[in-house]
Amino acid sequence: MEKLQADIQGKVKHLKFTLGKTDEVLEPNSALAINRHRDALNTLVGRIDQLKLQVLEELFRIAKLRRSSLLGPQALKSRSPKLIRRSHI
Repeated sequence: MEKLQADIQGKVKHLKFTLGKTDEVLEPNSALAINRHRDALNTLVGRIDQLKLQVLEELFRIAKLRRSSLLGPQALKSRSPKLIRRSHI
């Protein structure tokens, strides 16, 4: 998880740096430079989105592990009267 966070922080810094160059790129009004800049921004945003999804997947995986360890078969029986009654039938 720490590696993902470090990757995201690095990509966000790169994005901020690239965004800072926007005015410089727009001033000469060069269509080629503007297109390259736009493509660079889109690429960075795409990479950040991919990392964000990886973080969310990791958080869901961690939450699932916590639920499964907290709610094992014995824990479920002790918490649910319906399950206790059904097991005696």
